[in-house]
Amino acid sequence: REKRDEARKLIREKIDPIQHRHEQDKLRLTEKGLTFGQIAEEWLTRQARRWSEKHAYDVRRSLEIHVFPDLEKKPITTIDRREVIAVLRRMEDEGKYEATYRARQRMDAIFNYAIICGDCKNNPAQGLSKILTPPIKKEMAWLKANELPEFVHKLKLYDGHILTRLAWDLMLYTATRTVELRKAEW
Repeated sequence: REKRDEARKLIREKIDPIQHRHEQDKLRLTEKGLTFGQIAEEWLTRQARRWSEKHAYDVRRSLEIHVFPDLEKKPITTIDRREVIAVLRRMEDEGKYEATYRARQRMDAIFNYAIICGDCKNNPAQGLSKILTPPIKKEMAWLKANELPEFVHKLKLYDGHILTRLAWDLMLYTATRTVELRKAEW
């Protein structure tokens, strides 16, 4: 009854009760003072336990380079869809379509994390993949069968580090991936 009376009072004052409640929620969350950067750091710390060291480094660097300059210091509750789109469009304008796609994924995950933790109410990065330019998929480079003899001949003429030449020989004999060869143990 008290809430009903409060709502009626707001209506008499020509204030939308639902909008008023949303503004109060936003104000309460803003008073917490959590910025996008603080939430992102907490998210990164928790996710890094499941990732390789290199992947965790790559995720952090991509956020530092592309997202943090615009959003790091902003309270997470005040960030709206237009600001997120502006960050992504700037990246697209630089031709970084794959990085844009990944940055949107990471921002989406950070906002979802903040929602689950109760630090914000909405996710302005959700659903934006539909408006982004899709990254161009490229096939990995490979040699055709008729190019292999010339490659092997040039490899024998290679005068660089002996381990590099031996690694190439081993990869040709075993058809292994480079990462498997580099990280192989005796």
